[in-house]
Amino acid sequence: MSFGQKRSKLIPNYLNIHTGGGNGLLNFGAGYIRGKKSKHYFELGYGFVPSNTRGRAKNIINAKYTLWLVKPFLISQKIGYYPLALGNTFSYFFGPQHEGLIAGYPRGYYWFRTDVTSRYFLATRFDIKIGEENSINKISFYGDIGRTLLYSVTKFRNDSLDFFDFMNVGFGCILYFK
Repeated sequence: MSFGQKRSKLIPNYLNIHTGGGNGLLNFGAGYIRGKKSKHYFELGYGFVPSNTRGRAKNIINAKYTLWLVKPFLISQKIGYYPLALGNTFSYFFGPQHEGLIAGYPRGYYWFRTDVTSRYFLATRFDIKIGEENSINKISFYGDIGRTLLYSVTKFRNDSLDFFDFMNVGFGCILYFK
């Protein structure tokens, strides 16, 4: 883009690389930032889990929404800290590996779909401004902790599970475009 041109609303505002957190060993996504104070992050991503990690390879498509609740604390002119966000991710695991989960169990044992999950999480992030002359003008490093909605519901149906048994942690990096 040359000086003075407006960016198309169809072009994502950022690219994201994420590991863990129920979105795959590695997850790559692109997203949009919306709202008056740029608090709403919407993202689509693809993640995978290689077969040598969990016995079967998994492919995951997810849609993620993050709401940054607290305005940033400025550490310096180039570094900001965002202490709290709430988010939700919907994931679809595709492939025949999920049909095999049900085999061998009595009818009704899996009362839920094994290929769709919803995860809620809390997040925090650090932003580092790179400069306006670059095509990537900011980079963020973030972490989140959460759990799937299904495991939360299962906890209430099974008292032997501890609340922290199904917590998951993720880390990521966001590259912002000018």
